[in-house]
Amino acid sequence: MLEPEPEPFRLVLDATAQALSVCGEPLVADGSGALYWHGERTLLVADLHLEKGSSYAVRGTLLPPYDTRETLARLAEAIERYDPARVIALGDSFQDAGGANRIGADDLDRLEALQADREGIGIAGNHDPVTKDSVYNRGGFAAIPNLCILGMTHPEIVVFDEYELEIWGHAHRDYHDMKPLRDPRPRAARWHITMAHGHYEPPETWHNPLRPSWLISDAMIAATEADYLALGHWDRAAQVGGGAVPAYYSGSPDYVGTVNLVRLTAAGEVVVTRENVVTGAP
Repeated sequence: MLEPEPEPFRLVLDATAQALSVCGEPLVADGSGALYWHGERTLLVADLHLEKGSSYAVRGTLLPPYDTRETLARLAEAIERYDPARVIALGDSFQDAGGANRIGADDLDRLEALQADREGIGIAGNHDPVTKDSVYNRGGFAAIPNLCILGMTHPEIVVFDEYELEIWGHAHRDYHDMKPLRDPRPRAARWHITMAHGHYEPPETWHNPLRPSWLISDAMIAATEADYLALGHWDRAAQVGGGAVPAYYSGSPDYVGTVNLVRLTAAGEVVVTRENVVTGAP
């Protein structure tokens, strides 16, 4: 894969961001919880859980109704800070499928404005599956330019020909059980990345799982034959599987204090490291 020559990295970081270098590639672990990849002008976020406060409110638990506005403000600051060419959201962007009925018009306008003039890629999680009445359909997300949502704008795969890269995954289409890694797609590009949102169960407890739904096994991981498997659902960071495919949960940055940095090298190597997220002044 030909790698474009990155521009000089001269971002001015605030006290809550940490500049990193992995295999010579400049990256930034932002204090907002986002990760910025300078060479690809890509901002990665996960588990925004928009409209979480209103979701609790309809169930009788009252929380301050400002979480969506605050989350979008932090995302806007990160986008303004780095001016990314694309934003990748790794699932559970909304707390539940009813978020589109509750989100305010001003917040929806803010969300659309943040995506203007840049690519967006997302996958639905177990909190916000792509149902017929989902937040994605009712919110008109398919009409937002350059936004890719697996299970909606793209059935299963997004291809980046210029990077010889494909990203494949199954979206959650309802709240019922499903197999996140069912029917793995054969490789059709140099780099084959798989995304999945579910619970890994090791061989010793597979027949008596600790959690009953959205299960992922060693055999399922190996069957993807992916260069890297990005997993969501756990709040802790962990490498899982039998080792045939690099498979990692990055966890919640707020909880574990780290992010996973993944580098696909010109030599064909996949390098994964955990890096600290700085959330306060040193």
